[in-house]
Amino acid sequence: MLIAWIFVIILILAVLFMPKRLTFRENMIVFFSVGYFAWIAHLSTGLMADLYDLGSTKKVEFDDWLMVTLVPSLISIVYLNFKKRDYGFLYIVIWTILSTLGEFTLVQLEYMRYQGWKLWYSIPVYLLAYLILPWYLNSIIRKVNDK
Repeated sequence: MLIAWIFVIILILAVLFMPKRLTFRENMIVFFSVGYFAWIAHLSTGLMADLYDLGSTKKVEFDDWLMVTLVPSLISIVYLNFKKRDYGFLYIVIWTILSTLGEFTLVQLEYMRYQGWKLWYSIPVYLLAYLILPWYLNSIIRKVNDK
């Protein structure tokens, strides 16, 4: 579906033209680890528990792969590259709102269909993810790189 491509293209352009605060290696580690966790979450909630569907069919298609693999990973890279220590919790709230609006858009355009999931369930998930990402970068990725 066209919406998946639009999300991916916008995020790729953002990553290409944004100021880079993370190293190439840090960006790659974030990209692959977030993609891994996005697939674990999608497999458990979307496919196994069948709480939502992406795309026009119940099968995992190429557009689904784009949305699950690239979108969370690219959003994480943009989020971490723009994050400064002095933003505080407001930065997390802003990104949670943006992510919730993105999901709402997918539902309104009928790309994402809930089957037991509700939009408000995603809010604590986004809050937790945006809270953990800076910790993951600083406490795991950068400490391992320093050794």
